[in-house]
Amino acid sequence: MRFAAAGACVLLGLTAFSAGARADEEKIPLKDVPKAVLDAVKAKFPKGEIKSAEKEDEDGKTTYEVALKDDGHTLDVALKADGTILEI
Repeated sequence: MRFAAAGACVLLGLTAFSAGARADEEKIPLKDVPKAVLDAVKAKFPKGEIKSAEKEDEDGKTTYEVALKDDGHTLDVALKADGTILEI
């Protein structure tokens, strides 16, 4: 019983932490994503289908995360507003 209670506490804590860590991310419509960001994703993954995007403001810097489906794989690409890819 103690292990179940401890596990529940850990799970609750991780859930609260992850919600707080993502508090400054907001889902945005694709029409609001800068053209440079979309162009960079399309150039890197020409056959990819863009599914969604999020905008994140952290330490005064704005980044975008674009989710896409490419060749049966789901990918997330983080970019600067100028289209520079930060992470795949």
